[in-house]
Amino acid sequence: MDWVNRRWARRDPRMSLVDIQWVLGHAHLSTTERYLTPNPDQLVERLLAHHAHQAETAATPPRPAPGYRPEVLETLFGVPQRTGPVTP
Repeated sequence: MDWVNRRWARRDPRMSLVDIQWVLGHAHLSTTERYLTPNPDQLVERLLAHHAHQAETAATPPRPAPGYRPEVLETLFGVPQRTGPVTP
């Protein structure tokens, strides 16, 4: 039965450890921790995706808030500022 729990616990990466603890019926998180052994391939994939997202986000700075002059911000930060309406 342990292999069923182990497979299920790794199914959905969006589930928190506490959620998994509750579903598996463990009284203590220390019991659930044994399912935390990372899969090296998944770890590398997630790290690469994280760094790609960070690089993409850093490449497009947010638009300045209304009232700031882009030329002044460019002088201060050395990066051309995007212009246009601010989008959330």
